[in-house]
Amino acid sequence: MPPAAHAQAFKCKQANGSVSFQDQPCAKGAESAALKLPPPEDTSPAAVAARAEKRAATPKALGTGIAPPSSYEESRRRADEEEIRGKNANNEAYNKSLRCNAARRQLGIAKEQVPIFSRDNKGERQYVKDEDRAAVIARAQKAVDEQCN
Repeated sequence: MPPAAHAQAFKCKQANGSVSFQDQPCAKGAESAALKLPPPEDTSPAAVAARAEKRAATPKALGTGIAPPSSYEESRRRADEEEIRGKNANNEAYNKSLRCNAARRQLGIAKEQVPIFSRDNKGERQYVKDEDRAAVIARAQKAVDEQCN
């Protein structure tokens, strides 16, 4: 099959303001601009296969007829994501401070010389024996170390 000829096009603007596109040079009295057209697409089997592979590697959303996001939309999306990441980091820091303060409070209670108790499923107090106090303090200290690092 012979290669396709490379065509040239002309954009012609008439005196009345109308614009036309044609394959011949513009008539006298019209503004003329030669347009660069892309070369014809290669239809060899290797080129067709290469284009098919490229389309297969393209994300599915782009093949749905939906235009890819503009650079403004992309930069806006990135800015929104960055703002969300910042808010999440602030929330995580706040939650960590709450856990740290709770762990310190529990350690302070365990170190005081008052009876330590917890409540069971019935709401009744379950007191810690004095010989188990050291283990409770060690657990509370470990919780402080983990939460307040």
